[in-house]
Amino acid sequence: MSGELAELRLRDWILDRGHMNEDLGDFVAALGEKLNGSGIPVYRISSGIPILHPLIRAESAMWIEGEGTSMRQFPLSLVKDKMFTNSPLFHVYEKGEPVRVAISPEPQPVEFEIVPELRAEGATDYVAFPLTFSDGSYKSITMATRRPAGFTDAHMNALESILRPVAMVFEIYAHKRSASNLLGTYLGRSTAPRVLAGEIQRGDGQQIEAVIWFSDLRGFTDLSARFTPRELVEVLDFYFEAMTEAVEERGGEVLKFIGDAVLAIFPFANESEARAAATQALEAAEAALDNISKINETNFACCVDELSVGISLHLGAVFYGNVGGRERLDFTVIGEAVNVGSRINGLTRDLGHPILASEDFVEYVDSPFTEVGVHTLKGVRQPQRVYHPQPILAAMPGVLAQSGMSMP
Repeated sequence: MSGELAELRLRDWILDRGHMNEDLGDFVAALGEKLNGSGIPVYRISSGIPILHPLIRAESAMWIEGEGTSMRQFPLSLVKDKMFTNSPLFHVYEKGEPVRVAISPEPQPVEFEIVPELRAEGATDYVAFPLTFSDGSYKSITMATRRPAGFTDAHMNALESILRPVAMVFEIYAHKRSASNLLGTYLGRSTAPRVLAGEIQRGDGQQIEAVIWFSDLRGFTDLSARFTPRELVEVLDFYFEAMTEAVEERGGEVLKFIGDAVLAIFPFANESEARAAATQALEAAEAALDNISKINETNFACCVDELSVGISLHLGAVFYGNVGGRERLDFTVIGEAVNVGSRINGLTRDLGHPILASEDFVEYVDSPFTEVGVHTLKGVRQPQRVYHPQPILAAMPGVLAQSGMSMP
């Protein structure tokens, strides 16, 4: 097969089939196999695509022959890191020009940061190509060979001939990934796939069973008076991160921030899962209080020695889906269970307990709780029996006796 015919077939394959792989890693691996099958001895390929994400600067799929594909993420701080600024990719992104590096057997006085890694792998030649996206920005693809004499001129011509179709495939994946990242950031990791799958009509959704979590920051008005708006945002970010980390590490999903309140759910499908969800939600509540207590380790300690938070836990059926206007929707949970959880959260201030739970919730956990009365909640048909979790020591009378404490 002539080199020109091989290039045409390779371009046709990229255009016809490249976008049909499940993810970018699959495409990069398939491309590596195709290149080798076309007589271009590539052992390593990596993609470089900056993405829209609040914490991540770029994502990369790296394929190594015989080892498979791995995905790597690079934080926003990488932009100023020496590993990036002293790399071929920095020049590709800044100038839109290819960078080719011959890998010598011995270290050189001045080298890119990646060269020692390539040398250890046995690479002899490395090239980083710019890929031009439709908005005029530059992304990249890098390739390396172990061929003793490196890439030939014919190899380089063939690689350059596929850059445009590769860029088109990369842009498709980049848009998909950015959409998924942004929806996941703003809607939640479980909600985002449902919206991307087409649940975008008003009323789309389903009834589910879930533990309903509400948390509310106390004394927000006082905080607003003590901090500038920018400082207040930083305090809120600390609080929201403390809550979100506790919830998500235990399988829950934060659905929204409502002012200084947090709404989260722990879905379940049967009794066994309900018990697990309830246990995880209670553990998350306790972890959240521990997280928030670490305010004294932050820069805010000079003005705020502690933050007061109220967390409520309830369990029941909710509608999980789209509600709102015809052109402005919110993917959330609604139903009486949500109202009950919200109203119990209001009691945390009145009753002086940081965590309160409904009777429905308490039935599904083994941890000890103490009843704090039956309460009529605004907008809720039936009065609710409310409980607070006992301290860990409350379940250990021997320890209490030694400490001089008494059971509540």
